[in-house]
Amino acid sequence: MTLATLRRSPVSLAAPAALAMALAACPSGGEAEHRAPRLPGVVEYYGEAARVELPDTVRAGEAFAVVVTTYGNGCVSAAGTEVRVRGRTAEVTPYDHDQARAPGGAECTDELNRFAHRAALRFPSPGPALVRVHGLREPGAAAVTVERRVVVR
Repeated sequence: MTLATLRRSPVSLAAPAALAMALAACPSGGEAEHRAPRLPGVVEYYGEAARVELPDTVRAGEAFAVVVTTYGNGCVSAAGTEVRVRGRTAEVTPYDHDQARAPGGAECTDELNRFAHRAALRFPSPGPALVRVHGLREPGAAAVTVERRVVVR
């Protein structure tokens, strides 16, 4: 087959056209995330326990990291984490964008993605502290709160 044959071949012209149409149907990253709703992330997935990583002991007044894993398919992307601390109780909510729930929806790839949501926490005074992580449980999109205890010295 020569270059001239490839140029005239309907198959060689159809493949790039099909690819261009498929890519045009997918919203670009920024555009898709702007339209996709920001929802609490899935922290428990089909029986897999929530993954919340943090130290068991911390120093009063010093920041420490908490990492919460969320789960989603090919339409889901990480959308930040909100933290509220009152005294020795922290409320942590990881958020994800879900393009499938955007106006007009989207077709999603059937893959399992994990997103690490990192946040800094700081407890002002010594004593026992509580970290509550708010998210969703699949199947069913049920609200779930996971609690972890920390000793503040």
